[in-house]
Amino acid sequence: MSSLRPTARVARGATYLFVQGLVCAVIGVVYFVVLVRLLTPEEVGVYAVLTFLLALVQVLKDKERVDEGLMPFIAEAVWRRLEGIL
Repeated sequence: MSSLRPTARVARGATYLFVQGLVCAVIGVVYFVVLVRLLTPEEVGVYAVLTFLLALVQVLKDKERVDEGLMPFIAEAVWRRLEGIL
């Protein structure tokens, strides 16, 4: 096991996640710049629309996952309220 305190391990993990996100963003920008140089304006427009639709689907999918995570807590709160009424 690691000799680091739990708070230091969390800070290190958060730093790794931040750097990972930053590197992915930079790679994405470089990829898009190269792609723009290779494609026609119409093809870039199609790519942009498809990328937007993909991002929208991912956001909706993640929202559904958050809702699923909240369901047990909502059910418990409703049950406790019903117990108080009955």
